[in-house]
Amino acid sequence: MIGAITYDIKFKKGLVPGSKYKIELVEYLKSKLGADTFLGGFKNHNFNVFVDKTDHLNSIGNNETNEKGLSS
Repeated sequence: MIGAITYDIKFKKGLVPGSKYKIELVEYLKSKLGADTFLGGFKNHNFNVFVDKTDHLNSIGNNETNEKGLSS
């Protein structure tokens, strides 16, 4: 399930081209859970997906992070 959720997020952000069979599996999982997308997270009475809102991909090239750095 973790892989399918990750794949949905990566596909929506355009990071993966989109395998027919993987998309089919993601759509099946979303239909069973009642989710439209996992991009912003998802929660129902017995399933909770938390998605970190920080977009680490945009900060890779700029050498920016949300970390404080090494402590003394």
